[in-house]
Amino acid sequence: MKSLDIVLNSIDRIKELIEITSKFDCDIDLVSDGYIVNAKSILGVLSLDLKKDLVLNIHDDNIFSDLKNQLKKFSN
Repeated sequence: MKSLDIVLNSIDRIKELIEITSKFDCDIDLVSDGYIVNAKSILGVLSLDLKKDLVLNIHDDNIFSDLKNQLKKFSN
C-alpha cells in the first residue's frame, strides 16, 4: 500500500477525485482524522471533515505512479 496527501477544497475536486479513482480496479481509501472511507464513494467522501488533512491509500502498488500523475493538482 502507498499513500498520497491530498486536498479537497471544492465540490468540483471531489467529483473529479471520484471520477479518477473509479477508473481503477483496486481498493482506494480516503483517511481523515481516523475515519476511513472508499475514495470511489461520493457519500463516503462527503462524510469526512474536508478541512482536515486527507490521505489517499492505494492498495495496489502497480497503479500508484499512474494514479499519482492523475492526482497532481490535488497535492498539498
